[in-house]
Amino acid sequence: MIAIILAGGYGERLLPLTANLPKALIEINGKPLLSHICQKLMEIQDIITSIIIVSNGKFYEQFRCWAKSQPEFCCLNITIISDYTMTSDTRLGAVGDLCVAIERLGVNDDIYVTASDCFFTFSLRDYYTFFRKCVANCVAIQEYDDIEQLSAGACVEINKEGCIIRFKEKPKVPFSNLAAYPMYFYLKETLPIIQSLNKRERIDSPGRLIELLHLKKPVFAYKFIGECIDIGIRK
Repeated sequence: MIAIILAGGYGERLLPLTANLPKALIEINGKPLLSHICQKLMEIQDIITSIIIVSNGKFYEQFRCWAKSQPEFCCLNITIISDYTMTSDTRLGAVGDLCVAIERLGVNDDIYVTASDCFFTFSLRDYYTFFRKCVANCVAIQEYDDIEQLSAGACVEINKEGCIIRFKEKPKVPFSNLAAYPMYFYLKETLPIIQSLNKRERIDSPGRLIELLHLKKPVFAYKFIGECIDIGIRK
């Protein structure tokens, strides 16, 4: 399995803090958010063969410097690539960057995909066990009663087996109290479908991918216990 961290955004929601610093390198409790994410990935280091971090051209060198300063993660076999964009106007979008990683590095394996701006505390090992039990694509979800927050993210409806039957990114009117978070497990046979969907539509949000994908292949929802905080959303 290969982990892919999507870090190609320009952090417009957090300006001016992110004018010269990517969101993933903002410090939380004394260390960059990206270090927290990699620390969680250590929970499944026996499963992951490598980590690919997709940056943009503007922040690429900062990510390279970060990697050099993190010897504790050398066992994770981290590779950093650039999507070569330099401005928000030319960005490829989250799924575009995912496809850059798949195509440029010839990824042909199950993958774990995560946004680079989410701080979470739940067990990644438990999530992986759920994925293996389902043998299907998976997304992390949590019960959420803040209607405003549900409208700002992705709302999910599942059946009794936990399979997604409805998914909407930024719904005007939420239809459940289940919120999806940008942390996914994908089976390798799904990768060509992801590439095909992105060619048809430039998919900026990883949630939009699930919105399209669940109509073609089963996607199961892992209901986690713990915290997950998108640092890109101002309160």
